[in-house]
Amino acid sequence: MNKRDLQYKSKDKAYKVKPENKKRILKKGAVLKLFIILCILILIVSCILLNYSIELNGKATDAGYHEIGDADYKVYLKDNNYYDTKYLDSGMQYVASLISSVNTKFNYEIHSEKNLDYQYTYNITGDLIIYDTNDSSKVLYTKTYHLLSPKTEKLNSNNLVINEDIDIDYDEYNNYVNSYKRDYGISASSKLVVTMNVDVKGKSDITEKNLNHKNKLQINIPLSEQTIDINIASDKINNKGALFTVDGPVITNIVLFILGTILLLIALTGLIISIDLIVSYRRKNIYILTLHKFLRDYDRLIVNATENISEDKFERVIPVSSFTELVDAAENNRTSIIFFEAIPGQKSFFLVIKDKTLYKYRLTKAYLEGNPDAEELNQIR
Repeated sequence: MNKRDLQYKSKDKAYKVKPENKKRILKKGAVLKLFIILCILILIVSCILLNYSIELNGKATDAGYHEIGDADYKVYLKDNNYYDTKYLDSGMQYVASLISSVNTKFNYEIHSEKNLDYQYTYNITGDLIIYDTNDSSKVLYTKTYHLLSPKTEKLNSNNLVINEDIDIDYDEYNNYVNSYKRDYGISASSKLVVTMNVDVKGKSDITEKNLNHKNKLQINIPLSEQTIDINIASDKINNKGALFTVDGPVITNIVLFILGTILLLIALTGLIISIDLIVSYRRKNIYILTLHKFLRDYDRLIVNATENISEDKFERVIPVSSFTELVDAAENNRTSIIFFEAIPGQKSFFLVIKDKTLYKYRLTKAYLEGNPDAEELNQIR
């Protein structure tokens, strides 16, 4: 459609219409669309940040703790012509006849974020075991020695530390096993298992869950052999945990969480404003939107008026109640729909001319907004 000025002349009125500035309206619509896209992008970024800052199946802790423990030993030697040191460190092979004693060391600690009320008991035992050389599960003889009687302590602190050293007289246990084997004329393997048993209970006023741990630290000392390989039978203790845990979403990165929350609020606020603007725009511009829809959907049928159109020239003037009926009239009569806007942004006319008959449809903002004082739909003026 061309953009020349349009004219329409009824029985008592004539209109010269300047095209309404729809570019400005369309520009506002484009800006609004870009704003909505920007809000959606911000929303996506905020969701990504929140996803990286929150662990949905995480655990929130109120009183975390770190539990550690290990065992070690030194082998003290008898006077000899070969070694210049009094003892050998752990992890070596040892000549049994040169061993004077084995110094076993046990360390157990708990370090907590908050003070806990501890009650703990520990002891050290030595289990002498004689067993079948080919099958260690077949035990021939066993005897338990109480190397350190049970100790029970109470403590309110965020640190619990147990350090104990026990000297093992190697010849005492080695001679005992040799005597047993000699008396019964058997060939068997044997060892002394030195164990520190620890039983710790802890609780805090701010938690509902109590700490209750039992641990063992063990060292195996072979007996009745020419050379022996002492080994630490238990793994090092290295556990982290908490007395109070809550399953569910947990913030793992506070910086990302705050940034994501801010962006989320910005995006949601922007979308709410956009929705309000769209609703307001449609309410205030229902006439422009309806007119634009007609012009867009029926562009193939619609032409702009390029000369004066007067109702006086027609024998019949037929008001049409809907634009669809006017389209039917144009298609049935194989003619175009003539469009002109009488009052920009307020009132438009669509006409179909067939011989001496004029079909007319009037579009007004007042009617579309449901104004009860609006003129009758088909009134031409």
